[in-house]
Amino acid sequence: MTEHPNLLPLNEFPKKHEGFTAPGLRWLYWRSRSVTRTVQGGNGRREVKELPANGFKTAFRRIGRRIFIDEDEFFACIDRQNERLTDAK
Repeated sequence: MTEHPNLLPLNEFPKKHEGFTAPGLRWLYWRSRSVTRTVQGGNGRREVKELPANGFKTAFRRIGRRIFIDEDEFFACIDRQNERLTDAK
């Protein structure tokens, strides 16, 4: 039998885990995929920049218009990022 992830709606997650806010989680969701942006360069020219993903793509699930967070995977993503930061030192 397949084990189902513990999904919480994005707006319910901050109620269970008070250290997070809904706007902050939405920002993590939208930055979980890499995006290309056109920015104004220092010399007045427009430049295209690739903004990298933040590593949280596996923690979010979208069902229709609703965004859900896989609670276990979310904290696993945080652990992976913390490991990378401590390994880099």
